Amino acid sequence: MMAIKRETSRRRRPLAAVGMLFAVLGAAALVHPRFFMPGEKNEVQVGGQKVIMETRQVFVVPRLLSACFVVAGGALIYIGLRRG
Repeated sequence: MMAIKRETSRRRRPLAAVGMLFAVLGAAALVHPRFFMPGEKNEVQVGGQKVIMETRQVFVVPRLLSACFVVAGGALIYIGLRRG
């Protein structure tokens, strides 16, 4: 009987790890909701000068989604570390 309980607790540990990841990502998105990704870099020769245009993509994570990630992460941590 103890071997079965130990085996199920070992299976739940990855849930706690995923929960930690969700909680950290959710908290980071609450603190800093915008993140930038590099876009394109274009170089154009105009007259005798070189013009460089760089574009970036801006993504905004909604606060409600961030809060849901934190709550889901907490729930997964609780389930993963729960005994019995």
